[in-house]
This record gives sequence, C-alpha cells and structure tokens, in this order.
Amino acid sequence: EAGNRYFTTSAENISQWNPDFIFQTIVTTPFDEKMAAYYDEWKTDKRYQNVKAIQKGDVYIMPMGVTQWNGDVEMALGVLQMAKLMYPEEFKDIDVKAEAEKFYKTFMNYNLSPEDWKIMAPNFNHAKSNGLS
Repeated sequence: EAGNRYFTTSAENISQWNPDFIFQTIVTTPFDEKMAAYYDEWKTDKRYQNVKAIQKGDVYIMPMGVTQWNGDVEMALGVLQMAKLMYPEEFKDIDVKAEAEKFYKTFMNYNLSPEDWKIMAPNFNHAKSNGLS
C-alpha cells in the first residue's frame, strides 16, 4: 500500500538492494537472547552472503523507548543515532546517549538508568555495537 512505512520484503530484494546499513525495527518484548542472535541467522543465511551490511556487521536494532526511535515520539533520536552510525566522523562531537538522556529528562521527567539502556538499546550478537548499551 502506498504511503505505508512498514512493509514486508523478500530476501531477494534485500540482496538486490545490497544496503551498506540495516536498521531493524523489532517489536517484541522482552529484547531477549533469541532476538539478539537474529543477526547470526542473517550471517549464515546464504541468501544474504553478499550483502555489504551483513558482511561488515553494520546491522542495528533501532532503540525503543516510549516507541521505536524511528516512530513518532523519538524519531529525532533515531535520526541522530543513524547519522552517528553511518557518518561517525561527521558526527563525532555528538553524544547520542547524552542527547537521549536530556530528551527523556526534559520531555518525560525521567532519568534513564544503565539498566534502561540495556532494555531500550540492545545490540545484535556479533554485529557492531550501537554505542548506546
């Protein structure tokens, strides 16, 4: 459907697009070990063996606070996070974690703890770190 920002695609499309980065939105709770191991499944799946993002480990789980960081409430944080991961030199002076902590304190009167970060911003096992958790 036109205008729908969520859609299902095929392994063939992902292989053909050959993205440099993959930002995965996963709506599941809790972010458990099975979900964190999902990247390992991508790596062993022959359909993705030539995908640059998979080869380099540039596969990330979008953080999830009140909503996904690519959703309505925290979209600015998601854009900042993606920019930092995609262009680290250009955004080296930006501390996404600090900006997010200011955001939650300012707009939700909530202080994020280290435990919150582990839940909100997990990494895929064996992929590159997102720098948040």
